[in-house]
Amino acid sequence: MFLNVNQTADMLNISERHLRDLIVEQKIKHCRAGRAIRFHVSDILSYMFYKVPSYVKLTREEREDVMARREWLSNERFSSV
Repeated sequence: MFLNVNQTADMLNISERHLRDLIVEQKIKHCRAGRAIRFHVSDILSYMFYKVPSYVKLTREEREDVMARREWLSNERFSSV
């Protein structure tokens, strides 16, 4: 699942400007589709819990933790709808 800048900033509880600064500093992984910027949920969780971009090699335990938190987050979103 991909999120836009506004959704990602809300999830991280930071301003959109700060999020764009993180992109410029290459501290959070993102992808571009034309002018649109998108973030994968696992990349956001990696940044939230480890303060490292997801392209930095995580240990197996850290990857499993990110995946578990990602699954929990997706379950939370769908159960509240």
